[in-house]
Formats: sequence, C-alpha cells, structure tokens
Amino acid sequence: MLDELSISGSAIVHDVALELKPGLTVLTGETGTGKTTVLTALSLLAGGKVPATQVSGERLAVEGIWSAVPTAVVDWVSEAGGEIDGELLVLRRTVSSEGRSRAFAGGASVPATTLAQLGEELTAIHGQSDQLLLRRSSLQRDLLDRSAGSDHQQRVAEHREVWNQREGIQAQLMEATKNSAQVLARREEAVIGLELIVAINPRVGEDAELKQEAVRLENVDELVEATSVALAALQGSDDEATGHAQSSIATAHKALSAVVGRDAALESSDSQLQELLILVDDVSA
Repeated sequence: MLDELSISGSAIVHDVALELKPGLTVLTGETGTGKTTVLTALSLLAGGKVPATQVSGERLAVEGIWSAVPTAVVDWVSEAGGEIDGELLVLRRTVSSEGRSRAFAGGASVPATTLAQLGEELTAIHGQSDQLLLRRSSLQRDLLDRSAGSDHQQRVAEHREVWNQREGIQAQLMEATKNSAQVLARREEAVIGLELIVAINPRVGEDAELKQEAVRLENVDELVEATSVALAALQGSDDEATGHAQSSIATAHKALSAVVGRDAALESSDSQLQELLILVDDVSA
C-alpha cells in the first residue's frame, strides 16, 4: 500500500507531501491544479520517463513510501543492495533539468528498470481504454500460480529456491573464472619478466656499476674539464724550462678531488697525486 507520496521541483507543484489512508482516495480540482503531476510522480516511481519541461529549477524529486510490500519485492530490493525500514519500502527518483535521472530503492542506487520491475508489483495505473495491470505477464503468471492450489504454490517456492541457488552458483562460477583469468595474466607477466631477465643475464654487482656509469655520464663535462686541468698542470708549459712541481701537483690533485666522487676510476690517480704531494713537501722541507 502506498502510504505517502512526496513531490518537489515540479513545474506545477513545487513542494507537496500526500499522506494516503486505507480505502479510496480521490483527487479533484480544476485544470492545472496538479492532478497530472501526481500521476507523473507515480509513473516515475514505476520506472517511467518524464519530459524535462516538467522540471522546475535544477531537479525534480519524487519519493514514495509503501507498507506491507509483497515478498517478491522485498527479495528484489535486497538483491539490489537496498533495505526495508521495518515494514516500509522507500522508492525515490530524481530528474535534472538536463534530463539525467537517478533511481533509489531502499536507499540503494538502482537502474530505472529495477523501479519498473518493482512498480509492476506495487502500482497499477488505469488508463481510459485499457487495464494496464492485467497486461503484465508477471501478474498473469502470479494469478495463474495462485489459482493452482497449495501444492502448486509449494512447488513454485521450491523452484524459486533452486533457481536462487543456481543464480548463486552461477555468480560464484563467474567470479572464479574472472579470478582464474587474472591469475593466468599475472603468470604470463611473470614469465615474460623472467625471460627478459634471462636474456639480459645480469651479473652480481652490475647494478652498482651501472649506477656509477650513469653518474659518470651525467657529469662527463665536469670530468673532462677536471682531468684536462690536472693533465695541463702535470705536463707544464712548453715555454717553461722548469715548473714548480709542488704547485703543479697540488693543482692536479685539487682538480681531481673535486670530481673523484663522480668517477671511481679517478680514485687511484687522485691517491697517487696526494702521495706525490706529501713526498714533495717532505723533500722540499
């Protein structure tokens, strides 16, 4: 039973809440008082569409509260992730001015098709020329099952239980298949990675050598300049008959010391220059 219907943001009815009582409720009024808006709201909650011209402002919002809902509806809402608050089911639908729509059943976001499925059990809209409810195949099937007696009802319940078990097993199988595909994909990635490692054939300590080489290449300009200064200091000038040995060695040592951390190959030469500098100092003393 529909207990309450709330409408807000309609082009005709801006904000209204109808509390319905058991029995017959009649809505009357002149043209433009909102009777069609109520039918439009019910249609929305049953999964129907609404033209954007019905929306006033940013969005149209419709909410319906049902009590004593059928068991099938409770099951559908639970499967969709929604909840029944006590014995009350809350359906909600919003439509933006751009025409974008969102639907909710029991607090869970659901597609409009789910509202249509629920609406078949909760709402019957009578047209002027036909009875839409009796045209629904789900209701025809339900009426036929009800007329078949208690034994048939028991078989229907057993069939529903077996079907639900089948759906659960099918979902588990799909999940297992998905997981298996992921495992195979990770295995293939691991095999490709291993093949690359085998093809590269890395040596122990090669990573440290590569890091040193990278540092050397990044600082190649500084290394060339430093070694050139050191070489020029040690070779001396062609115009000089003699050179100041201590000063030349000190200049070369200073040039290499500044870049020895960027090229380990210069450590030996730098150490030798340092020893020569100490030796020259001792001799000159």
